[in-house]
Formats: sequence, C-alpha cells, structure tokens
Amino acid sequence: MLGRSIAAFVALVTASAANAQWVPGMEIYEQDVQVLSNGVLNTVHFRRDGTATISSSTGATVVDATWNTNDGKLCLKTASTSDCYPYQLPFTARMPVDLTSDCGVQSRWTALATGVMPGERG
Repeated sequence: MLGRSIAAFVALVTASAANAQWVPGMEIYEQDVQVLSNGVLNTVHFRRDGTATISSSTGATVVDATWNTNDGKLCLKTASTSDCYPYQLPFTARMPVDLTSDCGVQSRWTALATGVMPGERG
C-alpha cells in the first residue's frame, strides 16, 4: 500500500514539474492541428516564429496567418479575421479538445502530433 502511494506521489510530482516548464504553444511548434468549426475542417500549421498557415481539407485554399499565446488564450489572425480560444493546458496528440472562441465560435481542435516538451524524451 505504501509503495502505491509513493509511486502515485512520484508520478504527480513528475507531471507537475513537466507542466511547470510548459511554455504555451511549444507543443504545437511546427505541428499541424485540425480545427473543425461549423462543419468545416481546416488544418493549421503553427510555426515557431508566430506565423501559421490555414489549409482547407482539400488543400486548395491556403491562408497565411499569425498566432500567439497570451493571457491563457491561443489567438489566430488572418488579413480578414482574428479570434482567440481558451488555452490553459498543452495539446495532446490525437486528443480532440472542444473550445469556444471569444467570438462564440465552437470548434474541435485535434493536434495531429505534438513536439517534445521539457522533461520528456523524444
């Protein structure tokens, strides 16, 4: 019983340490995230330099964008629109997250892959 408690404590401390080193956005640097909004599926590629591309599901349409993470939000801006979504925890590959933007748009975000975070092995 004591062994299980110690193992659980070690796992909790390890997870807390990894989250303490998390910089919002780092897990999606140079990664693709699928975003489903109003029945439309797009793929957003997040670059480390704060630029992004938003591609339609067919790839026929590609829109340049910028992105940032501030005040617990992930924001995307194109030449014609911008929106911010709550962003409190890192994305996990292939785990959909339902988010509602500041403008009231409901979307499902799914990171296709995620980068290695501090404390993890690649």
